[in-house]
Amino acid sequence: MHRDAIAVLGQVLPSRVGILWALDSVRRIAPPAEGSAAAAALLAVEEWLNDPNDDRRRAAGDLASKAGYGSPAGCIGLAVFLSGGSMGPKDSPGPEPKPGLCGRAISGGISLAVATDPRNAPQHRRAILDDGFRRADQAGIWKATARA
Repeated sequence: MHRDAIAVLGQVLPSRVGILWALDSVRRIAPPAEGSAAAAALLAVEEWLNDPNDDRRRAAGDLASKAGYGSPAGCIGLAVFLSGGSMGPKDSPGPEPKPGLCGRAISGGISLAVATDPRNAPQHRRAILDDGFRRADQAGIWKATARA
């Protein structure tokens, strides 16, 4: 049930924590070729993590599209775009993403990265889960859930 656990963690981790988890997982398992659209998308994700503003969020979304949403980097860039803010044109009050979409993109990016190395998929999933649970502990997820 490792896949399910990854999907759940993608939903319960705060978006920035989950996106960093996915970014680190993809870079470890399936790093993109230097100079590729995927590498540019991951760089935009990192820039947004360092300075989360709307221009960087939109840049990550644009580069995700160029990398392709069927790629790990594309999914993670999409997760940044879906992390909040308007999905409409810049400076418009357009609709905001529905809850859960960012988490789905996070777990989708991780799943696609794992799929690049099927022989070692169980080991990758276990390592990713260990890392995700560690991050959840650091973020106090379980304490917040226990109070609910």
